[in-house]
Amino acid sequence: MKTVNFAYINDLYDYLFGQTDEWLEENFDMDRPADRAMFFEEAKKTFQQSGPKSQARAVEAMEFILSEPSVETHWRRVIPHDFPATVFNISTDKRAYLRGLFEAVVGGKPKEDVETQDTTVLTIHDPKWHPSE
Repeated sequence: MKTVNFAYINDLYDYLFGQTDEWLEENFDMDRPADRAMFFEEAKKTFQQSGPKSQARAVEAMEFILSEPSVETHWRRVIPHDFPATVFNISTDKRAYLRGLFEAVVGGKPKEDVETQDTTVLTIHDPKWHPSE
């Protein structure tokens, strides 16, 4: 059985976690191309500062979601619950958003044919967790 941990996607949102709810509600909308581009750039910086295991786990989680028939199944796991709902009320294609995030932080195209059967999904950082090889 394979294990994938979505918590490593949430780490990419560090820049937005550093903002207040008020600032986010007044100044940020993921549907605005300029805001999305700025966020993707900040997420890339966070990704590059992460260690190789954290990077691999973030890649694995995003590719897992993109391999599912519907991104909607895991959408709330892609976006941390801590943000005001208006910030991530994305009206555009959610699959395109996640693919764009992947391409921005990794610098390449994701595999979208990852085996998703018999996979355990985790959503927290657990120091005792070791992914199956």
